[in-house]
Amino acid sequence: MELIDMQCDDLLRYKFHSKDVSLTDFYAKYIFPSGKYTSLVASLFGSTYQCEQLFSKLKQTKNNLRTRLTDNHLDNILLLASTSLKPNIEKLSRNKKHQVSH
Repeated sequence: MELIDMQCDDLLRYKFHSKDVSLTDFYAKYIFPSGKYTSLVASLFGSTYQCEQLFSKLKQTKNNLRTRLTDNHLDNILLLASTSLKPNIEKLSRNKKHQVSH
């Protein structure tokens, strides 16, 4: 909500367009003068590509066959789908005790 308020603020828009500064410098000077959140805000919208990829994976996961997934399940699935780590299944299976049925 605060982001929408900042986008609609005519005074901030005027200050941004009247100065020849980068968006990061503008946020550092006018929005967060203490510098506490400057790096956070600068990195929030850094890559729309990653957001688009994540929503694409969400769309693939949440199709009509999987409508019963909870938000927790979707969070876990997206975390696995977006990570670059490869699990070592052999090592994991060696560390587990196998239980055979009777």
